[in-house]
Amino acid sequence: MFADYPPNMKKLLLILCLLARVGVAQTPEIDSLKQSLKVLQAQPVSLGRDTTMYLSLKQLMTRYVEVNLDSALHYTARMIALSQQPKLQKDLIYAYQFEGYIYQIKGDHYQSIQAHYKALLLAEKLKNHTRAAVSLGGLAHAYMSLKDYSKAIELCEKGLGIIRFAKLR
Repeated sequence: MFADYPPNMKKLLLILCLLARVGVAQTPEIDSLKQSLKVLQAQPVSLGRDTTMYLSLKQLMTRYVEVNLDSALHYTARMIALSQQPKLQKDLIYAYQFEGYIYQIKGDHYQSIQAHYKALLLAEKLKNHTRAAVSLGGLAHAYMSLKDYSKAIELCEKGLGIIRFAKLR
């Protein structure tokens, strides 16, 4: 059957089959994570439940980045809402950073900047130097994408300064 197809068509069909297989392989994992999230939501509120929900949302968010950025943002927003609790503040930094990362991928650099600044302010408040440096790197990347190279360099240098300071302590 395939012998009659031109060589380029055979290559395209092979690639299409391989891509379809990857897409199908991701769906059961996402569906399973969504199902476990529903089970968690039905349980009584507790720090343990919320931490487990946070981890499930984080997994969903990272899986969706590969297949649907809008869905990844949806689960990031849920993760941000859940992380507003005082005991999950350090997790909120990560959620804001990932939100910034997703917006950067989408090409929405201004939204990326907003998310990374939220993460930076919280990281500085909690004295989480590593996360502050990561936020500065995300900001530098967004400003570089906007062709504001002087601001990008300034942010990179500030991030490197934080890393150097943290190593000295």
